[in-house]
Amino acid sequence: MPRPTVEELSTKLLDFVQDKQNGIELAEYDANWRKSGVYAVLDCVFSAQAKFDTVVVPTLKRFSEHSALEDREELTFTEFLNFVRGEQIGRPAEVRFAEVARDVFGNSQKISGRTKVEVAYDVCEFFASQGYETKAALQALPSGLPFTCQHSGEPSELEKQIMNRMVNGMAAEGKVRGMGLALGAYLLICLGRTDFVKPDTLLLRLVGRIGASDWQPKSGDFQDYLLVRQAISCAAERLGYPAAGLDNALWRYETDRSSGKLSRSVQ
Repeated sequence: MPRPTVEELSTKLLDFVQDKQNGIELAEYDANWRKSGVYAVLDCVFSAQAKFDTVVVPTLKRFSEHSALEDREELTFTEFLNFVRGEQIGRPAEVRFAEVARDVFGNSQKISGRTKVEVAYDVCEFFASQGYETKAALQALPSGLPFTCQHSGEPSELEKQIMNRMVNGMAAEGKVRGMGLALGAYLLICLGRTDFVKPDTLLLRLVGRIGASDWQPKSGDFQDYLLVRQAISCAAERLGYPAAGLDNALWRYETDRSSGKLSRSVQ
């Protein structure tokens, strides 16, 4: 089955959201729930294959308490890097990453065979090495054009840095092992880009059901991602709501459905 058009998919998404029986809640969306770039990175990385409320939130709370590095606008990437290094000079040894993961974060989960602490370290080092120390500095980079019903957008400088280099680049360009398409998109959202959606398994599964066809968007498929992103952006535009906010509302719906909190399903 060929991919649906943006108009076809966005119309079905809009109908689904506006169907009161589905109970989709479009509450006020806070694009600045993470004040610092450091916590935006930590939120993103520790969310990989983990439940947000029961894993990510307490993990970051432990980090804040044990490190004394609170989520504030002035917190720099270099402060985080120096904390992880401890008394070591330069890049920490693997044993140090494991120690910080266990004793500070209380979370030794891994991505691509590496602790999430190490992945977060590399993301922060990527930004710091280019002279960007805060969330505000990243947000000040030249912006592109958002996805709309009529336009597939143009990437911002921050998107190019994350998607073209950190996610899809070569090692010499700043590729961070463990950062894939979904995490790259979510990092942009965590950094305050409300025109992004996170193409994780839950969202793609729901969009496939809403589409009501044999087409099912695949994780890691860039063309599927672009279609889903533009369709959600288009539906959000018609609702007068941020694309990232609609993404979050749909994601929470599917999360509740998967956990049994919802008895309804998309037919």
